[in-house]
Amino acid sequence: MRRRRRFLTDQEDSNILAGVANLFDAAIVMVVALLVTLVVATPGLIDILRPETDFTMVVNPGEEDMKIITRLDEIVEIKDFTGKAAEGIGERLGTTYRLECGKIVYVPIEEE
Repeated sequence: MRRRRRFLTDQEDSNILAGVANLFDAAIVMVVALLVTLVVATPGLIDILRPETDFTMVVNPGEEDMKIITRLDEIVEIKDFTGKAAEGIGERLGTTYRLECGKIVYVPIEEE
């Protein structure tokens, strides 16, 4: 009886890859915990993921590769801005003012 018990313990000790399954399980738990943390810690991320929510997001504001992403009723538009000046004939629509507090106010021209 003693020899048989000794044989089983020697066989279990010789299997080096026995702990790999536990490492895989631990890695999966860590990934799920990281994803949950990212969703909870980022304000507004849950609203973006809901299909009934409309939103506008600015990527790289003020840079040459700025993009504006808008979603209205399941339609997603991505507008790219190159930072180049536009040329052409147009009409004046109003005036923009920057207040002392930093806010920008647009005043349209009143038509008669």
